[in-house]
Amino acid sequence: MTLNQSKVIQYGPKSAKQIYYNNNLIWTNLVVNGDFSNVSGMTSNVTNWWGRAVPFGWNTLVNISTNDFVVRLLNGVYYANINVLSRSSAEAGGVLPFFQDIVMPVTSNVTLTFFGSNPFNANAWTLGCNIVNQTTSTTLATTSITTPQTVTLSASNVPAGNTIRINFWKGAAAQTPGITNVFITLN
Repeated sequence: MTLNQSKVIQYGPKSAKQIYYNNNLIWTNLVVNGDFSNVSGMTSNVTNWWGRAVPFGWNTLVNISTNDFVVRLLNGVYYANINVLSRSSAEAGGVLPFFQDIVMPVTSNVTLTFFGSNPFNANAWTLGCNIVNQTTSTTLATTSITTPQTVTLSASNVPAGNTIRINFWKGAAAQTPGITNVFITLN
């Protein structure tokens, strides 16, 4: 099955959460909690900060401590703190990304869009991101940024049933990049 090329469907924060093919619902919630506003299961450490758990819908292999500030609300926008949710290549053991796995409901081009910045302090930072086809162990797209911006990564003709992983990681041990508004477009 392939997606009707005349229809573009977005998933993630403040967008549709369902995909239809020939008027039949075939998938929901490709990116779960892409705006990080669902802080259920987290503890409010300080005003406008939540921690002690990984954001709902997301994963990491990094141990989150009881003192870690994981999500911050700033000017009405929730940001995931990649400093505590990932590990850089410079740290012992190498990169451990903050990630989410998504099973492709249809064969389609995939576009990942997110906003990356450092809303936590004025320090220099680097944020890495990629899309990996977990089914074939192939990196489909990758980027690294050092200035606040909306980022778009694209992968072509990803087969239905394949699992893609969207990964985010910090560039160095003490850096504090943040992400928000993570969503996927199929077309």
